[in-house]
Amino acid sequence: MKISKIILYNEPSVSKLDLKNIQKFIMQTFGINSEIRENIFKKLNEKEYEKIANTRVFDLKKPFQKHKPSFKEISMESENLDMSREKEIPIYDGIEMNKVIEEIIPVPENIENVLHIIFTNKLTGTFDFDDYKYHARAWVGSNPIIISTTGIIEAPAKPKQYYMDLVTNFSNELEENLGWRVSSPKVEEVQASIDAKLMPPSSLESLPMHCFLPLSYPINRKDNRVSGPLWIGQIGDESIMAGFTEEIAMSLCTTSLDGGKLLSWTERDFELEKRRILRSIRYIQQEAEVADCRCLILTDDLASWQNQGSPPSPNKMIELIQNKGFKAARSHYSKPSFRTNAPWDIIVECLNETQPPM
Repeated sequence: MKISKIILYNEPSVSKLDLKNIQKFIMQTFGINSEIRENIFKKLNEKEYEKIANTRVFDLKKPFQKHKPSFKEISMESENLDMSREKEIPIYDGIEMNKVIEEIIPVPENIENVLHIIFTNKLTGTFDFDDYKYHARAWVGSNPIIISTTGIIEAPAKPKQYYMDLVTNFSNELEENLGWRVSSPKVEEVQASIDAKLMPPSSLESLPMHCFLPLSYPINRKDNRVSGPLWIGQIGDESIMAGFTEEIAMSLCTTSLDGGKLLSWTERDFELEKRRILRSIRYIQQEAEVADCRCLILTDDLASWQNQGSPPSPNKMIELIQNKGFKAARSHYSKPSFRTNAPWDIIVECLNETQPPM
């Protein structure tokens, strides 16, 4: 492919960016005509600004996830604010932004022999599956090319102390999400769990089936009630869980008989498995609303713990808890269960409303 023209898009917030000098260099070095244009993000429509905002990265340790941009985020893009001097610099997925810019470029110029070079103060990055995190990039794409003036500063390797601090912070974060699970906890253990904000405040008249304790809590490792150390932080990601669809599940997790028998399954076996998958997907979608709630309640265990005659319906418990102003949803766990942020005494209260104690 031979480049016949190069279009340079300016970034006015960078005073030292001399596009005329770059234009002169291109002609002297490559003999290619170039044209200087204003910032490509300057005069877009609201939908295009929304698409740009949608390329922002909010979790550097996870592959790119689309989100619904807020009005504030879209406004920030339309005002084309310079965020490069902020303490927390927003990072954009360079690959996703490249796709959006490709749509913005006029069709007659969106051809192979016209090279588009976009200078921007937006910090771009790409996700690296080798170490499973985002890295800032100074340059992303082939055509169009995004050159991040902020990335030129942020992308190069940092001093040794920077990475030592990074590891220290990561270790602290990891330790905060590790702890102990105690079954049949004592009053002082439940109180310690409440103090550590690992469970919502509740009266201690009725103790829960189990509780979590921070890693620093002095436990007896020989105590059979104690499990761990284990992860006590949030397990599910709301956006990913809510993004599961039945269509995607069917395409990834099912097949068809095609006139034959796979694993000796009958057509009825296939239909039953499809129903099971769809039910799991629905529960995962519902559970996205309570992904930040640590309290997972198995209704069979709950009834036994409180000396109830028979286990309550998870759906009935969810309804009662929600009516009291707390979050609750079915869990995708294999046994009948729900997840909630309600205090233990509220859970017991709702259980008693389903049927009186024995």
